[in-house]
Amino acid sequence: MQSQLDSRMDIVRGTNLFPPGLLDRLGKWLATAPEDEVFRINALGWAKQHNTDENLVIDMFLHATRAGLVEMLWSVLCTQCGMLITSPGGLRAMGRVYAGWALSQAF
Repeated sequence: MQSQLDSRMDIVRGTNLFPPGLLDRLGKWLATAPEDEVFRINALGWAKQHNTDENLVIDMFLHATRAGLVEMLWSVLCTQCGMLITSPGGLRAMGRVYAGWALSQAF
C-alpha cells in the first residue's frame, strides 16, 4: 500500500508545482488519517487545518486526483433557486449537467 502511495505522490511531485514540505504533509496525512476522514476531505478545510493557501491546496488536490491519490466530487449551488446540483461525471461533466438543468428549468 505504501509503495502505491509513494508512486502516486511521485506523479504529483513531478509537476514541480508544490513545495516539497506540503506534499510530504499530504502524503503523511493520506497514510495515517482515519479512512472516514480521508473519505470526507474538504480541500478548503485541509488548507485551513494546515495553515496553507486555499488555492494552492485546491490545485494540489486536483493534481492528486489526476494521480489517483484521492477522488473529488463536485457540486454547484444554483444562485437562482438554491438547488444543489451534483455531477457523477466529475468537474468536467459539470458544465454539461448544469447547462442541461438550466435549459430544462426555462420551460
